[in-house]
Amino acid sequence: MKLLIRSTSFLMNDISYWNNLKRYNLKFAKYNNIFQLDGIKNNPPFDITILFLQDFIENFNGENNKKKINKLSKLIERKISLQKETNHIFFVSSYSYVNVINSLKFNDINNINRNFLLKSLYNFSKKYQNIFVVNLDDVFSLNGLKNCFDNRNFSMLRCRLSLEGISILATKIEEVINSFIKPKKKVLLLDCDNTLWGGVVGEEGPEKIQLGQDGIGLAFLNFQKAIKKLKDSGIILSILSKNNEKDIKNIFKTHKGMILKDKDITSYKVNWNEKSDNIKNLSKELSLDPNSFVFWDDNPIEREKVKSNFPNIDVIFPDKEISNWSKQLMEYAGFSKYSITEDDLKKTQQYKSRSIFIDSKSNAKNEALFLKKLKIKPKLIKIDRSNIDRAVQLSNKTNQFNFNSKRLNLSDFIKTKNHYNYLLRLKDDLGDHGYIGLISFKISKNLMLVDQLVLSCRILGRYSEYWLLNQIKKIAKSKKVKNLIFEFIKTDKNQVACKFIEDNDFENLKKKEISNLNLKKIFKKFLNKKKSELLNLKLDCKIKYLGIYE
Repeated sequence: MKLLIRSTSFLMNDISYWNNLKRYNLKFAKYNNIFQLDGIKNNPPFDITILFLQDFIENFNGENNKKKINKLSKLIERKISLQKETNHIFFVSSYSYVNVINSLKFNDINNINRNFLLKSLYNFSKKYQNIFVVNLDDVFSLNGLKNCFDNRNFSMLRCRLSLEGISILATKIEEVINSFIKPKKKVLLLDCDNTLWGGVVGEEGPEKIQLGQDGIGLAFLNFQKAIKKLKDSGIILSILSKNNEKDIKNIFKTHKGMILKDKDITSYKVNWNEKSDNIKNLSKELSLDPNSFVFWDDNPIEREKVKSNFPNIDVIFPDKEISNWSKQLMEYAGFSKYSITEDDLKKTQQYKSRSIFIDSKSNAKNEALFLKKLKIKPKLIKIDRSNIDRAVQLSNKTNQFNFNSKRLNLSDFIKTKNHYNYLLRLKDDLGDHGYIGLISFKISKNLMLVDQLVLSCRILGRYSEYWLLNQIKKIAKSKKVKNLIFEFIKTDKNQVACKFIEDNDFENLKKKEISNLNLKKIFKKFLNKKKSELLNLKLDCKIKYLGIYE
């Protein structure tokens, strides 16, 4: 994957200084040429620009600075308009020096200039889906701004940063890139005793647990506040505790000191079984891979057991100082996200609805009749500014029903000629389940290639995947294409998609057929040539089990 870095100052672009970015096809634009566009083939997925304000404005007050920043903003917008398929990430710094006495009456001019530029960039980020902004001074301040800048380096090399500053910058660039391409964690598994509160409720009783406004009780209270913030951003909370379920639920329902309430918890696994066994059962109930779980427990033995049984679960080792737990949790990168979608806000209720659905369906004598009574209402909706973040989420977080597990970014959903993107929204009598499916396809020369077919596993069981497949077939017919082709890549996780393919009339195209249709040439931008299988679906085939939608 290509990664282009530009800067208004020299960055000592010897790869040895950028070790953690070695796995990328890393390129540096010419020094102080942040608007270079020529010589770059196929705009890179990520274009990183480091802006040091001291490189292009004077350190004095006046309208001249605003004019320069406005001119810079116009150039930035022009560059963005020419690279619509690239994610643009801007790191901004205004640090030079601080004179406390001079700033007793007036705001520091560096802050004024930086804030003016940041405001302009953040306005762009609202206008354009592919722009992102980082206040570099805030990042460096955690390590000390003086340690991150080096006047000698600037005098000798025109590099404003110290080696420590470059190392931190490289690390933060990696963090930002990972936030786009690395699947996010979805579930936080929480112990109770000495984790959500101090003490053991089964021995001391609810009235004696430590949870309140003073001392250690305040530390646990702040930790719960941090957990609540995560839940409100769309993270699923599940309780894993070796305890009596009645005692634990009583705390959640009645204890006045609790920030977390019963309504915030998607599931309880409170018993005396091994926590690893409970995690396996929870994974099945939520239809989520354990790799999307994060485990927090004060007991080191329990942590080691879970880590041993689930190497890919992130097991958090809590700080020895409980008052640091809230900070530790909020800084954990696995849950971080640059936007919160409408679906995120409803995540807890959606998974609770899923539990009700599974229980009701398993007790129903006639499955088809039960599903018809639910009054399921699916609808295909074009991807636009209002829902594009959800499309990115589905592409990056869905594993089990995913035809090729490609991880798409915002730029991949920018509409190009004959390329179409739709989300599937679904409602029924149990509630609004939000956007739960994604299709993306390209039409060229009487051929239609579906390069994304994704469905959230929390909705499986309603046969909405069959409805979605039927809609794809209808679109193909309406576009008068002769061949409907799907790109499929088998992974260790998409067995559900494999089973769906086996149950329907997909045919694996042979090399000769691919060559005759000239598929690789026509769709070379979309296909993963090394791993892809191409599947044909006949336009006259019958899609199974559509009765509940008719």
